[in-house]
Amino acid sequence: MMNTTNNEQRDLALSLLNNKEVPSFTPIKKEEGKKHIEPNEGSIRINIHKHGHSPYIKDTISIEEVLMKIKNGNGNVDLINEAREVGKGTDRYESIKMRELPSVSFNFNFYGKIAKDNIKASTGLIYIDIDGVEVLDNTNPLIYASWKSLSNTGFGLLVKVEGLTPDNFQHNYREVTKALGVESDPGANKGTQQNILSYDRNIYMNTSSTIYKATNESPSLGSIKKKEKGRKHIGLNEGGFEEYTGKVRFSNINEYFDNDDETKFKVFENKEGIIMPFIPKSTVGTRSYNMFSYLSQVALLNPETGFKFLKSVADTFNTRCFPNLAEDKVQAIVNNVIKKRKAGELIANKNQDRRVIFNPNTQMTKKEKQSISAVEVGRIRTAKTNSEIADVIADWDFETNGLISQSKVAKVSGKSKATIERRWSEFKAYVEEQNQDYKNNK
Repeated sequence: MMNTTNNEQRDLALSLLNNKEVPSFTPIKKEEGKKHIEPNEGSIRINIHKHGHSPYIKDTISIEEVLMKIKNGNGNVDLINEAREVGKGTDRYESIKMRELPSVSFNFNFYGKIAKDNIKASTGLIYIDIDGVEVLDNTNPLIYASWKSLSNTGFGLLVKVEGLTPDNFQHNYREVTKALGVESDPGANKGTQQNILSYDRNIYMNTSSTIYKATNESPSLGSIKKKEKGRKHIGLNEGGFEEYTGKVRFSNINEYFDNDDETKFKVFENKEGIIMPFIPKSTVGTRSYNMFSYLSQVALLNPETGFKFLKSVADTFNTRCFPNLAEDKVQAIVNNVIKKRKAGELIANKNQDRRVIFNPNTQMTKKEKQSISAVEVGRIRTAKTNSEIADVIADWDFETNGLISQSKVAKVSGKSKATIERRWSEFKAYVEEQNQDYKNNK
């Protein structure tokens, strides 16, 4: 196998992202009778597959080559743009995604084909899938690479990791997600996950990213549980909730629906900012600030709560601090939050963007929500695309571009020819009228 120093690997990555020549790498081969987990050596290596429905390994290449394929589209830019135009949930999108684009396995290398029993080694990376986010903050030092997803409605994200195994993968997927401060797709929480090669010319990469140390035991987190009639609490320090018997809010989604509102969801042309605080893993230098920020949002969402309630929430937050904050410091933060809330100095942080908001009083599965979101977002995008095409035709410069045609509209609008062809019937009569008027005037 090829061994590289950290500096050489960084130079290699930078040269690849600057479109320089790609060196060759030796594919991973199965050693006969070998079925145990072993660490990768040298450059991180990734299994690649013909498409999403194929578990068989077609090749094994370096992570730098994989990121280069994402940066340049791997010869599939038109196909990826078409998938983004038709949108999630359509038959054409699923066909492109699962049958026409290559896929990779970011988490583990395999012997022969993807299967838990065929795992050869951890790649040294863990892949996190993020949906429903248009802009990603790449300042977190854990982020090794990130790029726009195939649907263009989220991001794929990689973190370097040590000690990852099939048995601790799901736990560490959740822990890395919390450390990043994002909401990941739980459906992608599989060591055998295949990921379709996307396209993002502005892919982000940080070869000096922090390495996450995998753990085997899940820390005791304050999970939200149901209790009594509609009452919710954080699992730790239940006694702290004796003063408050109302329904605890951890987002402001309910403000979009009346108590007796039977509407299952609402759709917005422009994304709405939602208050949805999360508990990040915090270390020295960030513990106090992060705890204050989180408690501020919880205090604003639950204005009738007092010290006992917020102290219980703070104690739960403190389990995510390394090392834990001292008791007197925690109490001081709680008191400061209460003081600033009373003075009207707390500011709501709308940290999550949503185009489709679901009624919290309506029971729907994650799959049902995803299906509805895909359809509704697809409708918005279709209307937006049609409007943009209509504007191009209405403002057509005949002297410069000549008569209007599908290929010319595609070029002027910057959209793929396939997109224009699919929508041409809606504009055909208008185009003929425009062209005839130009001929007559000329």
